[in-house]
Amino acid sequence: MVDDLPEALVTGREYQYLNYYFKKLAYNPTSIKEEDVTEYIRQYSRPGALRAGFNYYRTLLDDGQYNQQYNEHKLTMPILAYCGETSTGDYLLQSILSISEHVEGGSILECGHYSRRTTWILN
Repeated sequence: MVDDLPEALVTGREYQYLNYYFKKLAYNPTSIKEEDVTEYIRQYSRPGALRAGFNYYRTLLDDGQYNQQYNEHKLTMPILAYCGETSTGDYLLQSILSISEHVEGGSILECGHYSRRTTWILN
């Protein structure tokens, strides 16, 4: 969340940074292939990309304050909320149930933050 510090520490070390998370937060670390890591590094090495990625986390405290309004007036649109079983499990679903009237979702079995047991196949 600190301005500029993460960028200074990670720039030029994108491989070490990203590969660490892919290996630690994947359900099956071997499901993320080296060519996938290479593409992530290519993209995150572009000017401004690290800042954009880190800014997501810099807004979390502001988001929490902003979202307090939904305790009084729940969201009415349908929401689909899924997370990996070994990532956050049902936490996202439970959180959104408290602020929304129409929520479906749950936990994806054998799934971490970045991958399932095998490589994803999208239809």
